[in-house]
Amino acid sequence: MSSIDWEALKKVDQALIVISIILAILINFLLLYKVVRAAGGLSSLLKSPRGPRFQTLVSLTLGDILVALSSFVVLARLLFEGEANISCRTMVLSHDYQVFIMPFVYGMGLAVLLTEWVIFRRRLRKAPASRMGQGAMVIWSVGMTALPWVWGIVFVLPLSIADVDMSGDLNNCPLFSDLMTVTRKKVLICVCLFFPSCVALIIGCLILLSGTKLCVCNARITNPGEVIAMQEQTATMLTTPSAPTQTSAPYSTSCEPPLSHEEAGADLLTLQPRLDMYYSEKEKRSLFIASLAFCVCVIPFAVLGFAHTYDTVPEDLKLIELVIFGELTFWLFSARTFVLPFTWIISGSLISSNLHSTENR
Repeated sequence: MSSIDWEALKKVDQALIVISIILAILINFLLLYKVVRAAGGLSSLLKSPRGPRFQTLVSLTLGDILVALSSFVVLARLLFEGEANISCRTMVLSHDYQVFIMPFVYGMGLAVLLTEWVIFRRRLRKAPASRMGQGAMVIWSVGMTALPWVWGIVFVLPLSIADVDMSGDLNNCPLFSDLMTVTRKKVLICVCLFFPSCVALIIGCLILLSGTKLCVCNARITNPGEVIAMQEQTATMLTTPSAPTQTSAPYSTSCEPPLSHEEAGADLLTLQPRLDMYYSEKEKRSLFIASLAFCVCVIPFAVLGFAHTYDTVPEDLKLIELVIFGELTFWLFSARTFVLPFTWIISGSLISSNLHSTENR
């Protein structure tokens, strides 16, 4: 029976935590720069019609920089310095923020982004006079952005640290001695890992499968008499009559004479549809891919944790196989910190400025 080289495994973990910290810093700061630039600067984050989108991305990015990276630093200290310099309180809070709070906040943040996609397009269908004012838009944006964090602080944080004694040393810490009840662990795994993953993926699938309504702007009409059918509306272009040959004008002299058929056909006709917006298929796919990537990173770790709470790990599973599976799921779970931001960057659709001023037209 092959044994585990724990020293070699520790070196691998040390290398992975260093790589994770570097990637998380670089990718999250790059995403933050791109989002702020796309919004038109920090002062435009609150005023933009796509405020909930930009502000949610900024809040999730800052959360990964400040919260998730703090947990990475604590784990790095544990791997490089040992347990002597880390208190139980620091380790418990670091573990809870990394494993429970940030995944919940990020998953619900994805749900907010998906919901914003739908609400923004419904709002565009309204007449400009019936849309939100600037003050209401700011309140709406801040409220939607704050929702995931409020839920995390109000529901998840008390559930994870309530009645947990964190005054002891690291050897008697609830994280390692399993002083947290099995029922609480099951609830935390379901609420913080399974629930946001399923919500984000379901909404992403529904949006991906929903029809995209296109509108055509500044289109050249080769035949002025044709009827142009669109999903959102139908606009009929009428053929203008040819200019009369007689010298006397049968029409009012206060009006301009009509164009000839050739002039009307050669002129660039601009449709004015009720939706002055092009609905981006790429944005829908980006949201769905991000939701799918979140599930891929989180679900395996949640399944393993749930199996441990039920003590359903197969008995014939060798220790080395269990360790390898645990390492893979943990580092895949930790990779969410830079995999999701990288997804936003390469997709480009959620951090582009081509749609953020559409509603102001």
